[in-house]
Amino acid sequence: MAENSYRINTFKEPEKEKDKEKEKRKKKSKSRFGFGFLKDPRFELTLGFFLLITSIFLFIAFLSYIFTGKADRDIIAGLHESSAVDSGLEMENWAGLWGAWTAQYLIFQWLGVLAYFIPPILFLIGFEKVFKKELLPVFPAFIFSVFSG
Repeated sequence: MAENSYRINTFKEPEKEKDKEKEKRKKKSKSRFGFGFLKDPRFELTLGFFLLITSIFLFIAFLSYIFTGKADRDIIAGLHESSAVDSGLEMENWAGLWGAWTAQYLIFQWLGVLAYFIPPILFLIGFEKVFKKELLPVFPAFIFSVFSG
């Protein structure tokens, strides 16, 4: 019976090309900082939980702003005159001083109604990072929110 015989590659690279390869490897290894931590599962999980908590906080703050926005607006305007602790005790926003401040700036001064689309987008991205499942496609939801605002 015939035996399988494997050929060995006897081709040798010229010395110059070997030196070039070594230099390329050295250049790559010199930079110690990289963005490999972005692909780390622990980082993705932490980022996902952060986005979920942020979206819930913003949802509560924005929902409360609908009911208590007028009362909190004066306190936010006078925040630089009194201490933050005293102002925080008077807040009617369900998310407290930071919720009232965030809602005031995002809704009243910067984005308007478009700010109400931020929590769902953050929730979708966070849910996808944490549970590795997609509730809705993020990009079409983002496009819908931009063009409907």
